[in-house]
Amino acid sequence: LAEQVLFDRLTETGRVAVASSESDKVMRPLCADGTLAVTLDPIDASSIMDTNFAVGTIFGVWATPSLLNVTGRQLVAAGACTYGPRTAISLALADRPGVTEFLLVRDSWRQSNIYSSMGGEGKPSIFAPGNLRATASNDGYAKLVDYFQQSKYTLRYTGGLVPDVTQLLVKGKGIFVLASEPQEAPRLRLLYEAIPMAFLVEKAGGASSDG
Repeated sequence: LAEQVLFDRLTETGRVAVASSESDKVMRPLCADGTLAVTLDPIDASSIMDTNFAVGTIFGVWATPSLLNVTGRQLVAAGACTYGPRTAISLALADRPGVTEFLLVRDSWRQSNIYSSMGGEGKPSIFAPGNLRATASNDGYAKLVDYFQQSKYTLRYTGGLVPDVTQLLVKGKGIFVLASEPQEAPRLRLLYEAIPMAFLVEKAGGASSDG
C-alpha cells in the first residue's frame, strides 16, 4: 500500500522518468518527459512493525532519467520519513547546506529542526550496529562491534535503519554501522538505503565510509 501511494504521487509530479522500490527492484517508467529517477524503500524495517516500533521510508532523487550505473554524486535530494510518536521527515538537498526536519502537525508539515552540526567536538556516545547476525560470518564486523562495546558506547539499536540513523541527526553525534551477509546483494542495499542515508548524514555535517 505504501509503495503504491508513493508511485502514484511521483507520477502526478510529471518530473520523474523512472522509480524503483526496494521491494521489487524493478525500474518502473512513470513520466515520458521526466528528467529524474527516484529510489524508494517504502517501509524500511517492516519486520518490526508488528511490535509497534518506529519504522520509516527512505528515498533518493537522482539527476538522471535512469538508475543504471548511478552513483551518490548524482543525488539531488534524499530523505527519510519516520513514523513513530512523531511523524517527521528529514530532507536534504544537494544545493543547500544542512538537513531540514519537518514535523507533521495535524494535517500540515511544519519546519521543526535544521541539523548541521554532527561534526562537532566530542566523542560520539551512541552506537547502533545493524544486522548483528553478520558478526557470525564476518570476523571484521564482529571485532568492530566488540570494539565499540569495550569502549563503553551506549548501544541503541531498534532494528530499523531510519530511526537508528535519525537518532544520530537528532542527538548530533553517534555511529551507525552495517555489514552484509555473504548471500545479500550489497549493491542494492547501497542504492535503496545506504547512499540516501549517507547523503543525509554528510549534509548534516557527519561522515560516511564504505569500511
